[in-house]
Amino acid sequence: MRSRYVKMFIPMVLTIWITIYGGCTEKDSASYLKDFENELSLLQSDLLHSIPKAIEYYKINISKLPVEQRDSSFLLFTNYYYKVKYKLNDSLMFDLDLLNKLSDNSFKRDSVVRGFKELVKGSGFILSQSEGYFYVEEAPNFLTMNFAKYLSPAFSEYLNYRSRELSEGFADDAALVITFKKVAKRILTWNDYLKKYPHSYYSSQINNIQENYVDALLGKFDNAPIFDDRGKLKNEVKSTYKFLVEQKDSSELKDYFSFLYKKLEQSDFTETNEIEDIINSRQQFYKDK
Repeated sequence: MRSRYVKMFIPMVLTIWITIYGGCTEKDSASYLKDFENELSLLQSDLLHSIPKAIEYYKINISKLPVEQRDSSFLLFTNYYYKVKYKLNDSLMFDLDLLNKLSDNSFKRDSVVRGFKELVKGSGFILSQSEGYFYVEEAPNFLTMNFAKYLSPAFSEYLNYRSRELSEGFADDAALVITFKKVAKRILTWNDYLKKYPHSYYSSQINNIQENYVDALLGKFDNAPIFDDRGKLKNEVKSTYKFLVEQKDSSELKDYFSFLYKKLEQSDFTETNEIEDIINSRQQFYKDK
């Protein structure tokens, strides 16, 4: 099945963010968005081959507009991009002939298989497999490579961080593919981003990403336990908690892990009912502060 990491980066339906700035009238703003929206609508007649054409249109017609318009048009594109992704995954779900050929190495040079793989790659996706299931997911550097240089700092920095995390991975089948320390550092990186861009369009998505990371640090992934077979906190997790506690900047997250770490010290870093309650009631801890 797909990893939680894959799931957590499947965006919700994007709301088009249109902000009117000095030097750009409301009519101008609506006009360029409508033109791009119309172009994407026309491309839907050949949805599975349309991503390169949409990117070319953006680079020719949008890339030299004011940055606010480039950002808004990028959101239009990403909404379209994920629509193509869902369409490709539908193909994998319902095209039994294609699935059978993908599963059989003797068909790796088959024209249908090769054509589908080229289509996936050309559209900015990669073909993945987990527990016998095939699915397409976003190629880590695709959006960054094609759009980051045209976007505002808040957008481009988000894409760069996200691209790096997609490349490194996070979890597969509820097991971490990176260290606990790396997970903690990612949380802090996103904290810094949100301090720098408190009104970022991506704030909600980042909060969801961070929630997944905190869940991992608290042992809520089935195949990434934080306690060993003796019920003792693993050394790697212990050092990660201490790393968070020793951060200079104050935050709710630091306060929570400071409280948890203190209780763990009192229990000789042994799992107890009290520790389990603290882990399972993190949101209540924030409310009670």
